[in-house]
Amino acid sequence: DALACAHARGVVHRDLKAENILINDAGAPVLSDFGVAILRTSDHSRAEITKGYGTAAYMAPEQFQGAVECDGRVDIYALGVLGFRMLTGRFPFEGNDEQIRAAHVTARDLPAVAAHNADVPKGLAAAIDRCLRRKPQHRWAGAAELRDALRSAGHSRPGLWARLRRGVRRSQS
Repeated sequence: DALACAHARGVVHRDLKAENILINDAGAPVLSDFGVAILRTSDHSRAEITKGYGTAAYMAPEQFQGAVECDGRVDIYALGVLGFRMLTGRFPFEGNDEQIRAAHVTARDLPAVAAHNADVPKGLAAAIDRCLRRKPQHRWAGAAELRDALRSAGHSRPGLWARLRRGVRRSQS
């Protein structure tokens, strides 16, 4: 919901990762750290837009490639990495070297969630897999579209959040 709200106002977070999602007193996730966000309606220089902002493990292929037309789909990709990690206990591509990760992310399709955790419901796995498509036009158009698809598939926010928390606990054991 927070990401959908940001995207509706033209804000692209550009550094969505686990460390930037806080848990409030009610146990709900809260999106934080908009320090490198850009406002799509603002006049930014090409240098500002194409800077490699973000955390390499969560960056979309177009961020690694310095694309000028980055939009909310870079956040959708990062959300997919986060979901993949929560549901499988690993990143889609392992490795600490940013150049190797960039080469993998920009040149290869990511592995499917179900290949690493067959217990993930098919609809949820498909949603995460679509978040991680290499080409932005093949991902969800925005967070609202993803949220609505998850809800219509029976993955309401409270239910999805509980399922993701169970996945993290299971992957850490």
